Amino acid sequence: MSSDQMLKEEHGLAAKTVRVIMPADTYPRFWKTGVNRTVHVPS
Repeated sequence: MSSDQMLKEEHGLAAKTVRVIMPADTYPRFWKTGVNRTVHVPS
């Protein structure tokens, strides 16, 4: 979608999320490995 189209439209999608950058240690490190593991949450 061009910038001219974005300015003309009143609603809809103008971008697609490709990557989300978060602070370090937001999630456990093993999630990056792609290994299926169970997360144990202390009660």
